[in-house]
Amino acid sequence: MVEILSVHIPKTAGTAFWRVLTQVYNADDIYHDMGAKSCEPTDSFLQKITVIHTHYSLKKYQGYFPNAKKIVWLR
Repeated sequence: MVEILSVHIPKTAGTAFWRVLTQVYNADDIYHDMGAKSCEPTDSFLQKITVIHTHYSLKKYQGYFPNAKKIVWLR
C-alpha cells in the first residue's frame, strides 16, 4: 500500500530526500518513477510499494492512492 507520494522538482533536494527514504524504508518498498522506468498507476506491482518518488505531476496518481501522504519539493 502506497503511504507516500513524493514529487521531486529538479534541483530542490529531491535526491537528498531519496537517500533519506532509502534509510527509512526497504529499497524494495520504494519505486523511483523516473524517465524510461516510468510505470502506470494501475501496474499491479505498485500494490506492494510503500513510497513512490517521482518527477511527474501528482495528477498522474490522482485517484489511485487516496490515503497516501503527498510531499512536493519546490524551490
